[in-house]
Amino acid sequence: CIVHQIRNSIKYVGHKNQRAVMADLKPVYRAVSKQAAEDALDKLEAKWGKQYPIVIQSWRRKWDDLSAYFKYPEDIRRIITATASELPAALIAPAMAEAAAARALPEAARYFGADAVAEATISLALGEKRIAGRIDRLCVASDAVYFVDFKSDATPAPPDAPPAAYVAQLAAYRAALQRIYPGKSIVAEILWTSEPRLDRIESTLMDNALAPLSKSSKQDQAED
Repeated sequence: CIVHQIRNSIKYVGHKNQRAVMADLKPVYRAVSKQAAEDALDKLEAKWGKQYPIVIQSWRRKWDDLSAYFKYPEDIRRIITATASELPAALIAPAMAEAAAARALPEAARYFGADAVAEATISLALGEKRIAGRIDRLCVASDAVYFVDFKSDATPAPPDAPPAAYVAQLAAYRAALQRIYPGKSIVAEILWTSEPRLDRIESTLMDNALAPLSKSSKQDQAED
C-alpha cells in the first residue's frame, strides 16, 4: 500500500537527506490527481534519481498498484497518509492498542529489551548494486543475531508462505549482517502487528531470494 511504500522509501535514504527527500516525496502522495502525482514523481527522479535510484525504481515498478490509491476521495487519502499528529484521536487509539499488543508478545520480548537496537541502518554492496535500509529492531545475543521487520498488513500472510517481496527484503538485511557478524547465526523474523504474530523466515527462502544478486556479484568479482 501507499503507506508502506512511503515508509520503505525512507529506509534507503541517508539520514542527512531524509527530511529533504520526504518533503519532495510528499507532492507525489498528496497530489490532487494521478497525473499530478506522476508529474511530481518525475521531478523527484530528476532531483534524487542518481543518488537514490532504488527509491525511484521502486515507485516506478509498483506504480500501477500504488496509483490505485487515487481512486479514493481526497479527504480519505489525507487520512491514509497522515502523520500521527494529523490523525483524529479516534484513529490513534486503535493504532496504539495494536502496537501495544504486538510489543506484549512474549516471543518478541528480545526486540524491546535494553540490548535491542531500533532502526539500525545497514548497507551492502553486491556487484554493481548497493542495498541500503533500516532494520526495525536488531538484537545481538550470545547464540545468534536476531532481527525483525514490522508489518502492519490488515491480513497477514500464512506463516508458511511469507510474501516474496518481504523475504527478499529480509534476505538482503541478513546478507549485510552476515558480513558484519561473521560466524554468527542470523535469524530473521516478521512481526505482524495486526494479529499480532511473530514469524521466523526460513533460511532456504532467503537464500533463494538473494541467489540472483549473489550470482551477479560472483561474476563481477571473477571478471575483475
